[in-house]
Amino acid sequence: MRKFLLNLSVLFIFCGSTSGFACLLDPSPQGNQSRKNVPFASNIVVIPATEKANAPNLILIHGVGGKLNSWSPVVNELTKTHNVMIYEVKGHGDTPATNSDFSSAKLANELAVLMDHAGMQQAVVMGCSMGARIAVRAAELFPERISGVVVEDMHLKKIGRFSEDLARARAKFEEVAKTTVADYETDVHFLIAKQNASSAVWFAEGLSEDMTDALKAIKVPVFFLAGDAKYGGTGYAATTLFGKGIEHIRATSPGSVVVEVFSASHGIHYSHAGVVLKLLTEFTTAVERGDAEWITPEISEYINTIGKRW
Repeated sequence: MRKFLLNLSVLFIFCGSTSGFACLLDPSPQGNQSRKNVPFASNIVVIPATEKANAPNLILIHGVGGKLNSWSPVVNELTKTHNVMIYEVKGHGDTPATNSDFSSAKLANELAVLMDHAGMQQAVVMGCSMGARIAVRAAELFPERISGVVVEDMHLKKIGRFSEDLARARAKFEEVAKTTVADYETDVHFLIAKQNASSAVWFAEGLSEDMTDALKAIKVPVFFLAGDAKYGGTGYAATTLFGKGIEHIRATSPGSVVVEVFSASHGIHYSHAGVVLKLLTEFTTAVERGDAEWITPEISEYINTIGKRW
């Protein structure tokens, strides 16, 4: 379990809980209201496009330990040409967790409710790390609402060894859920304990799920962005902790596009924000016009300068 928690703390660094990245979001009323009428009391922000009429909808989902400012390296540019929705998954940031169900199906259903609240009938969904599992499951369960999926550095197979961690994580979650602020030295310690308990369950439960059938069921365009295994990425093309990911993708989603970004960390939109912005915009533009073949010769040449298409 100690090793599991160490791995979890490393993921926090890449997925957005570090204070090293300033939050560039405008603290709009949408993200900081009393949230009495917001489903699950979620911390959600919807930012309309500033420079494009009839802009496509884009939803960004952070990973374990993340929050709204997880997307600060890219969100300001994206909102010029996209209507962007970002939110904090339950148990993260200011969104409370009332139970220990962090299954991808549960979180995907919550995403659909938040889309209703935001007035987004359909959107491209991009998930970083564990957030990608929500995106994939949502595309399976709500195919009419998800027009495209972007998977940022996340494998979709099951890792059986996390089953025992999940049982322990749920037990810890229930233990922490019974505590109050008075049980901790400071309010901050209380909040950290709550989020750590939630993140541990999400991490263990997510990796205990096999997303193969969900990926097979998706009919919309899917774009995989893989980090470099030498720099902390999952390494889809390499035999790593996650297995030969590229073989799994080819077997389950043969029409998807897979791009490995050289020297990119697990959080590709942190280490290579410009690359993510360019490729993501090309992808959403192609989805908007209904063009599945979005890798033009120009884009292919660009990919060869920053990484490799598998």
